[in-house]
Formats: sequence, C-alpha cells, structure tokens
Amino acid sequence: MIITTDTPVWDTPSGMGGTFTVTLLEDDPASPTVLARVCYGRLDEAGRYHPWREWDGYTFHVARTELANPRRFADPTPPYRPPG
Repeated sequence: MIITTDTPVWDTPSGMGGTFTVTLLEDDPASPTVLARVCYGRLDEAGRYHPWREWDGYTFHVARTELANPRRFADPTPPYRPPG
C-alpha cells in the first residue's frame, strides 16, 4: 500500500495506553470490524512516505466503533477523543 497526503486515516486505541493512526485495508459495511493497517511514519516535503519500522505495516481487525478522528494523512492530528 502506498501512503500519500490524501490517504484516509483514523485513530484507534493501541491497547498500550495510546493510539495508532490506521488506514483501512478491508471495509465491509456489513461487518462490525474492519482490517486496519498502522501508518507509523511521516511524509517528507515532496510528499513521499517514510515508515518508522517499529509498528508501520502492522495489520489487525478493529471494531468500527473504535475508529475516531477521521482525516487525511497530511492533515494535523486532532486531540484524541474516545469514540462514543
């Protein structure tokens, strides 16, 4: 997957006291879960994505209700507010 400035992303709890920024790999509207990919990196001035190896690319299923703060990857990250 190529991450660009326009890639849609969300925040979801990491289970370790923080959040992950994720993009969706599979999004079946009939399912209560989605397959998410962690986007752990940055964009350079030319818009190229540079991953940070620790978590970037990790995939997992997450409840749709756990997704918060929808935005594009290049948008500023808003303060995290738990869903609900």
